[in-house]
Amino acid sequence: NQINPYVELNEIPSFNINPNLFKLNDNKIRPTVYHEFTHVNDYATYCLNETIPSRRLIMLLYTEIHATIIEMKTATKFDNINDKKLLTYDYQMNDINGTITISKYVEKFDTIFGKSIDQFQENKTKSNFINFIKNLGYAIGIKAFCEKYVDYSVIQNNLIKAIRSFGSNIIELINIGCQENITENDIIHMANIWGGLMLRICQT
Repeated sequence: NQINPYVELNEIPSFNINPNLFKLNDNKIRPTVYHEFTHVNDYATYCLNETIPSRRLIMLLYTEIHATIIEMKTATKFDNINDKKLLTYDYQMNDINGTITISKYVEKFDTIFGKSIDQFQENKTKSNFINFIKNLGYAIGIKAFCEKYVDYSVIQNNLIKAIRSFGSNIIELINIGCQENITENDIIHMANIWGGLMLRICQT
């Protein structure tokens, strides 16, 4: 029998989480933990009543945007997810390898994003497209965070490259992802946009 990766919640076996995880004081690891648990929360919030295709579409873009914003807030020491403050572009944030300025972090990720665009353009497989979409989610999340909380205009050259490569749908995805308040309808609309984008550009 074919394995269905989208099992219902009551079909998922129980698993153990070390309670010390929630007391984690390692600032290098904490942003990643918050990022991953945001995915779990998004799935529970938006996907349990959706059809299987919609779940996948929602979880492969919106949740990466949302989780990246939460990760950035954690890495820059926000007191809670609703906290608001203005940071400088040279603010030292936590990173898996230690600390890094926001500007260097943005620059480092922009390079990774650019490589995923090139990889997909060179070989238009579904897996390369999914990797591109996930990195697009990270890029939009970083842009949304910096627009709201950093006192300097962020230039992500490869977001511009993505627009030039794949068209105005990318602009629409960026605009939705950077909204102050994203509704459930926005999330489903975003999923439909990139689902259609996948069909269009993977067949060219």
